[in-house]
Amino acid sequence: MNIRGLFNDYLDYLEIEKNRSIKTRENYGRYLKRFLDFSKISDPGQIDQDLIRRYRLWLNRQHCRTIVNTAIITATNEGAVIVRQQCGNNAATVRQRFGNDSATVRQQCGNNAATMRQQCGNSAATIRQRFGNSSVIVRQNNEGAAKRQECGNSSATVRQQFGNSSAIKKNTQNYHLIALRNFLKYLAKRDIKTLPADKIELAKQPERQVMFLENDELNRLLGAPEGDSVKSLRDRAILELLFSTGLRVSELCGLNRDAINLKITNSDSGEFAVRGKGGKVRLVFVSETAKSALKNYLNKRGDVDPALFIRETKNYTKSDNLRLTTRSVERIISYYAAKAGLSKKITPHTLRHSFATDLLLNGADIRSVQSLLGHSNITTTQIYTHITDKQLREVHREFHGKLRH
Repeated sequence: MNIRGLFNDYLDYLEIEKNRSIKTRENYGRYLKRFLDFSKISDPGQIDQDLIRRYRLWLNRQHCRTIVNTAIITATNEGAVIVRQQCGNNAATVRQRFGNDSATVRQQCGNNAATMRQQCGNSAATIRQRFGNSSVIVRQNNEGAAKRQECGNSSATVRQQFGNSSAIKKNTQNYHLIALRNFLKYLAKRDIKTLPADKIELAKQPERQVMFLENDELNRLLGAPEGDSVKSLRDRAILELLFSTGLRVSELCGLNRDAINLKITNSDSGEFAVRGKGGKVRLVFVSETAKSALKNYLNKRGDVDPALFIRETKNYTKSDNLRLTTRSVERIISYYAAKAGLSKKITPHTLRHSFATDLLLNGADIRSVQSLLGHSNITTTQIYTHITDKQLREVHREFHGKLRH
């Protein structure tokens, strides 16, 4: 069977049988497409160890710029097809899609003339400018998106992903190999002859460096939101809840207040269930300080939006999505870190690291911390042990520098 067809079947399998998210499907699709474009093979039987070795060498020598250009070409080709499918090259096709009746256009684009202009432009020329007949314009429209998709929105994110030398980092290379191994396992499950997945070894990665907050830094950050406005109460509740529970920022933003409100009003119970990565459900526990902050915030709110944390707005309707995004939470924490005078780069995940470190420093066993963090593998939790090893600290204190005068 043609490998491109198997590739599409595999992505469907990920989404349906394995219940992976659309984002996971997109990521795996991008990684595997890069392999198929490199190998130029048509049959799974052509995958051998020599091909894998050459692919790994090619990945290791690629740079951010090369990868981005590849993504742009892909986006350009796909974008041109989508454009033609969506709106076509001329106003007649637009009318065919939306109808000749202005009411239909309003129904599709909104009644506001400004919205219609934003959606379709003032003229056929504007439509062509937006959707374009040539790949040049499509490239202009897709280049930024392709770069953001691959490298992030800023040069700092590019450096974080690929390093200062612009070479692809080992963990990013491993993402490509993990997707390929998973694809090979799928082929083996279908009894299709190809290279066994266990023949592909992942590259050795440098040990992760964990950024966490010391006690005084943590107290300064948690005390940074001042006042009793809804915004201040919300931000204080966000900070307290992140440190109390070790939630990921996506888990925090996905919380609804009906899932936690009944729990926090009961003084004997401060836990609630959260669905994390891979759809796994775990219990998290809310401290008394976080409970108090949440109660104060929820009592101050005058809306009926189901989301636990919402953005500020003066006029809203039931159809408005007020839920805070992960990027909004990142900005909030960055703001209060600067306000607290912290020179470190503080993110929501820094509070998660601080949560785990605090537990281990106070004597919690690593298996319990693994469960509280929702790690499926204990090795992920072990990144915290080298900074919380009390025995090593005592050995150093007792035996180091005894011969100095």
